[in-house]
Amino acid sequence: MTRILDVTVRVAPIEAMADRVGRAVERLASATDAIDAVNLVTAKYDEVLRAGMIADINLSDAYVRSKTDLAFALRNPEASITVRGDLTILGHYPRTQLTQAAGKRSRGDPSRGIPAGSKQAGLSVGIKRSTPTVQPKWFSMKLRRGTQAGDKVGVFVRVGPGRKDVRHIYGPSPYSLFRFQASKHLDQIAEELQAEVGRSVEQAL
Repeated sequence: MTRILDVTVRVAPIEAMADRVGRAVERLASATDAIDAVNLVTAKYDEVLRAGMIADINLSDAYVRSKTDLAFALRNPEASITVRGDLTILGHYPRTQLTQAAGKRSRGDPSRGIPAGSKQAGLSVGIKRSTPTVQPKWFSMKLRRGTQAGDKVGVFVRVGPGRKDVRHIYGPSPYSLFRFQASKHLDQIAEELQAEVGRSVEQAL
């Protein structure tokens, strides 16, 4: 099931300023100044939040953008940043195949970077930019899905004796990364939005 998180930036506090600015506020609520203020803050934090999401997580900016819908204010002073996506296939992260000696009869697996005379000994996956995740029991397999290159390789771990007794390993989702960053910046977004609206009000007076 795909989860969706939405952060809406709107000029709601503007009504509380009515006593100070009188009719100018009423005009501003439907004017391009308010819409411009909302869009300015939305565009800024679309960049700020996305940069925070991938600061130590080894996802590309392009991948995160592909999971993000940005809707600027048009007729009403309200915009939104919506991020989609559940857990991320580890094919989107850099991986290094780990090997160990297996005797001269071992054919290896060139498709996975395992030379003859060796066998797989796990994977090193760069989920975090700062510290790769090394797991001796993880292995990769091709997937029949997706249009992006990263969707075509999955990482698994064996959980039983049968060939099908494997569990798919996933990395952090854009949804969860966005939720964390948004929770850190919501107060700052509100403050900057109020400041931008205030500047627009002063110009309208």
